Amino acid sequence: MAVEAPSRAAKVVAKTRFAGGFINWAVTTGGWVIWVDQSAVQSDLAADVHWRIWARPIGGGRPKLLSTNGSKPDPYVPWLAAADGYVAWATSERDRSARQWIWKVGDVQPRTVLRNAELSPDIESIDDGKLVYLGPSSLPHHGRTIGGDCWSVGLSGGTPVALTHTGLALDCRAGGGRLVWFTHIDPKVDKVPPEGVLEGPWGVWVKSSADAGGEGTRLSKGYTLDGTPAVTKDLIVWPDGNDSPYHVMMRGQLVHVAIPETARNLTASGDTIAFLRQEDSARGPVTIRFVVP
Repeated sequence: MAVEAPSRAAKVVAKTRFAGGFINWAVTTGGWVIWVDQSAVQSDLAADVHWRIWARPIGGGRPKLLSTNGSKPDPYVPWLAAADGYVAWATSERDRSARQWIWKVGDVQPRTVLRNAELSPDIESIDDGKLVYLGPSSLPHHGRTIGGDCWSVGLSGGTPVALTHTGLALDCRAGGGRLVWFTHIDPKVDKVPPEGVLEGPWGVWVKSSADAGGEGTRLSKGYTLDGTPAVTKDLIVWPDGNDSPYHVMMRGQLVHVAIPETARNLTASGDTIAFLRQEDSARGPVTIRFVVP
């Protein structure tokens, strides 16, 4: 389904092609809608599924197959990131590392920008000609670290560049020339709160997505709700566990926006925030809501 804000007009642009399948991810960019069609709902007992990534102009036209895991099912289903006429996703290599793909609207086929990469495949964004993702710690030491760091690589490939340097990052999002990321608590620096050292996000930071060396500015400190930040040139939105479900910063100023704690899949474009909200029960209808601060 495609919806244009603030219009309520909607139209179906894709349906699953699997018997008993469903579409779990969908994005739009460059006048196209791109979606992941998988053969079944996954569970702990049945995680292996078939999947295909399709693209189609929103205005209509023949769907284009971009990627598939073929005849052999596997447990990893790609997540999509899209912006500026590009779509990114990762697939699993034989050694369980990641292969990062990019498709530019209008190209004949997608291309590879990273092979055998260590990255979190569902934490990717596209901004200013670069793919930004959560990768390994950039600190000069070996062994397990608490978190990782934010990295960028050109959409045509090249050498990845670390954007943060703490080994504490656990989510990275870029948009509108800015990078926003979550960090774990650092017991060596931060005063440990009464609830102790937890695995969840502790700090929220922002800086230019072109700045590979600066520390950035901390937007908040303290454990936050589960969720991901959203960032554009005008907006920064992040979940918060202190005094409201979400914080919204509009052009450098905190503003009040009524975003419910039940919001999920939150995203932003320009000065508009969109999210899904489950209605009365887990099996009830899902509503797409648009908010303009």
